[in-house]
Amino acid sequence: MRVGLDITAMEPGFKCHASRGIGRYASELSSRLLASAGRPDHPDVTITSFRQTALPLPGWLASGVRLLGEHRHVARQHLLFSGVFADSLATQYDMLHFLSQLDAPAWCAVPYCVTVHDVIPLVLADRHQTNAPLREPWRRRFSLGLEQKAIAGAAHVVTVSHASARDIERLTAVSAENISVVYNGVGPEFFAPPRKPAHQIRAELHLPADRDLILYVGGIDPRKNVEGLISIFEQTCQRALDSRGPSSADPASTLPALVIAGDVKHDTHYPVVQRRINASPMRAAIHEIGYVPDEDLRSLLGTTAVFAFPSLYEGFGLPPLEACAAGVPVVSSNRSCLPEILGDGAVLCDPDDTDDFSAKLWGILSNPDHAQAVSRRGTEHARKFTWDKTAEGTLAVYDRLAKQVSRRGPQPFRLAVGHPAVMSR
Repeated sequence: MRVGLDITAMEPGFKCHASRGIGRYASELSSRLLASAGRPDHPDVTITSFRQTALPLPGWLASGVRLLGEHRHVARQHLLFSGVFADSLATQYDMLHFLSQLDAPAWCAVPYCVTVHDVIPLVLADRHQTNAPLREPWRRRFSLGLEQKAIAGAAHVVTVSHASARDIERLTAVSAENISVVYNGVGPEFFAPPRKPAHQIRAELHLPADRDLILYVGGIDPRKNVEGLISIFEQTCQRALDSRGPSSADPASTLPALVIAGDVKHDTHYPVVQRRINASPMRAAIHEIGYVPDEDLRSLLGTTAVFAFPSLYEGFGLPPLEACAAGVPVVSSNRSCLPEILGDGAVLCDPDDTDDFSAKLWGILSNPDHAQAVSRRGTEHARKFTWDKTAEGTLAVYDRLAKQVSRRGPQPFRLAVGHPAVMSR
């Protein structure tokens, strides 16, 4: 079976994937899958890559697509895979693999599988409808409809956690037999020592030199619960003040600092988050540092006291797992896939219980022995997740599909690849 791997998600600026988890998944997985070509342990599968934006169009049609401006990607993705692209793709590939449901076509003449990272708009439908300030309802419904059609039309769905698999089965037209679970991985660079010492990375990112850092890495859409994180941080600071008593000299100067990292200032939800930050009595201790390149993220983690992740829903939860790998104690939400992925490698609690969450953060900050124990457990746990395992699991899906295609055409199957503790459930 000839598999065409869509690596469009790696393109800078393409739906903002490159600077987020989908871009990391596409980069790490594709490099390993493409390097596996010709391996004797996968004799029935050959893999080459393509980019949607590079698929050729007749001159007159290319001009028409360009005239669509910001809608040109939608036209190429959803309208042309069933017609213009079909003949050329069908001669090259027996199966396509789209590395995100956001990139898969609603209509496609070539059989395909798709990686569904999450179904957040369906799981949190009420929250999404209430908190989408700059997007018209009809556009939101239309986009979600195309995404659901792309998922339902897939010959097979790969997803990144058992929690996501259950939600996909519950909320879409895909049956359990057509879903395979293949976990994401953690790159070896997160286990390596930081490239830059603490004083250097703090100076470069304009962070205070003498305070404990509470770090959050990720987006700011409502399910990320960043407004809740700010409330948690305020209560953590109050705990720090209460513990030191009125006789402490200038106690505010030794409070922790909250660092929010991520490419978020162009997000439609940023004004809401910005207002909450500006209204905080701890505004001076909250640092928004924007997108941190991969080469600096490990160094930032190396100078972090605790990683806070109060998300309400995740498909996998890569940032806290990477923090675990780097030896940072993690306090995380206990929702969706996070108990499955983080296990005993993190301190888990209810993200809506700001008092308990702040107590857990303060427990790390105030007790070095406890922080060290959580750090050790987290690093040990994170070693179970590698991108090589992700590639092997994905190749196993291809192998199984290839055998079924050769026997009797595409048939539903279920293949679970992951942590042994999860597999035994």
